[in-house]
Amino acid sequence: MKQIPCEVIEDLIPLVIDDAASESSKALVCEHIKTCDRCREKMGALPGEMPPVPAKQTVLKRTRRALFWSGVLLLLCGALLAASVINTASMFYNFIGLPLLGALGYFLFRKRSFAVPIFVFVLAFLWQLPEIFASLFSDGVTSAPWWSFFAASGIMALFYAVFAGIGVLIGWLLHIAFKKE
Repeated sequence: MKQIPCEVIEDLIPLVIDDAASESSKALVCEHIKTCDRCREKMGALPGEMPPVPAKQTVLKRTRRALFWSGVLLLLCGALLAASVINTASMFYNFIGLPLLGALGYFLFRKRSFAVPIFVFVLAFLWQLPEIFASLFSDGVTSAPWWSFFAASGIMALFYAVFAGIGVLIGWLLHIAFKKE
């Protein structure tokens, strides 16, 4: 049998290790490494040098987790932005923003998306508490009963929760409309 140069065998070794070489190439490499110490060392050292390839499921899981937490952060920022403009002239932008927030919440949480309107309600109500207490304990406000301040902020928070709920409903309808069958 004709002696094959080591350079050719060194090119074939990674293919043999990855099981991508033909049977004749595998046999050729096996015959050569029986007689050549240098190529035998290359064959033994190569698998240790190559970094392990992560499994497809692991990569998908990491990507999904990163996207999920990015979405949660976006949802939190959107809810904080919506709550921060409650008593300003920009509060009417929430008629667009809160349904978008609800739809995003549906696509993030699916079966637990009912929590998005509840979260928006609690956040909007709590956001108004400092202003409620400031109004309640100021000197000029003694004619209104104390519970009316909480009722007013509760109604505003309820409106916000309804708009977020409409967004969850829109997300659900879009999910049904574009479902693959």
